[in-house]
Amino acid sequence: EQCLQLTKDRSELSLERAGILFDKGDLHLDMNDFGMALQCYQESFKIKMQKIGQSPAVVSTLLKIVRLHRIEENWEEALSFVKKALDVTERVYGENDDRVGDVLFELADIQFKMNRYMEAMNMFSECLEFRRKQSSDSRPDVAEALEGLGKVHLEMEDYEKAYQCLVEALEIRQATMEEEHPDTASTFHLLGVIERKLGDYERALHFLLSSLHIRKTQKEQGDTAMTLTEIGHVHMHLEDDFSAICCYEKSIDIVTQCYGKSDTRLIGIYLPLGNVKWKQGSVDEAKECYDIAVQISKIKNRKSHHDTGIVSRNLGFLQFQNKIYDEALENLENFVKLQEAAQAKKSANFVLALQFIGDIHKYQNAFDKASIALNTANKIYWNDKDLSREYPLLGDMLDRRLSEESNESNLASSSLFHRISEEITRFTDDNKFASDAAEIRDKEIKLMHSFVFES
Repeated sequence: EQCLQLTKDRSELSLERAGILFDKGDLHLDMNDFGMALQCYQESFKIKMQKIGQSPAVVSTLLKIVRLHRIEENWEEALSFVKKALDVTERVYGENDDRVGDVLFELADIQFKMNRYMEAMNMFSECLEFRRKQSSDSRPDVAEALEGLGKVHLEMEDYEKAYQCLVEALEIRQATMEEEHPDTASTFHLLGVIERKLGDYERALHFLLSSLHIRKTQKEQGDTAMTLTEIGHVHMHLEDDFSAICCYEKSIDIVTQCYGKSDTRLIGIYLPLGNVKWKQGSVDEAKECYDIAVQISKIKNRKSHHDTGIVSRNLGFLQFQNKIYDEALENLENFVKLQEAAQAKKSANFVLALQFIGDIHKYQNAFDKASIALNTANKIYWNDKDLSREYPLLGDMLDRRLSEESNESNLASSSLFHRISEEITRFTDDNKFASDAAEIRDKEIKLMHSFVFES
């Protein structure tokens, strides 16, 4: 602060002042005072741009600003500054400098964090091609780009391509790094996730335990918690609920002790823990887990986060099953909004949520809203051939609901004689109707559970 005051007395736009601001930003960053750190770096950046223009000092300052926006999860700002950093890096160091590849990777990873998977895939591919041209295919930074590309394929459910990328990355890392390097643990972890997704739980545990063995020795324990959580997922699929709960609770303890009770990683742990509790019939405990996840997302302003949407969905399904309709409606509508914002409307979850929303509106006598929800679900379902082929039960459910809506509408507008006749017919078939309704309801609950417990 004294140095800054001295430089201010001489000139507010001196390079000396810019350097001191940069160093002060580093101190605030080390103290986790991210707001002050960002302010220092931004001031330093403005001075450097005015005094010396595009230069190595500007590149380093831009990347510090990117890092802080990543920490604070300000993804749009991070994306804007990393693009500036890429442009300046190419101008300062030349288009073939290794540092260009590093910024390309940073840009790709930010796109990935923003769920822009096609853009991320293109950028990781460009980074991989760039790095392969620079030197041999066995460099660690080539493995880094391969792993990034593998993560994108994993999120896009192209497990074969993801596996190929990750196996190649693992081979490079095992050949070029020490045996228990944290990067090797990362690749083991991702391979375990793929094997779980493919249903090979024995191989999944092999990879995940290999990752856990390395990560337990590292100072950074957040990754250990994530691998334990993934092992919990495997145990859940193996119907070993006790082991799954132990893994999730241990993960929660690690994250809470290391990062506090509001760390966003907890959202992705409380969510599956709530699923297991629901599966066991502990509805109150499941709701408590989901509620904690929702509260963390609100504290951290993570309304658009993928897990936040899934929590809203599961909480809404749970409340709908238990006939807590007002709260179910709020959570299901929140899930629908998040899916729409992410342009992910073509999913069975989305269609089922709209059907339940329609049921709730109908129960609340909001028939116009019910009609809108059901007709929207119907349009999405029948316009997607894959969806209608994979989930025929959803179509049966929609047909039944729309048929009931049509019959009630016709009954309301028919003559008194026809309405009496209709009521007599309905009364005569009451037992069969009740039996059919109960059977359909059971199928609906099973479908809902499959989305929750098998995800």
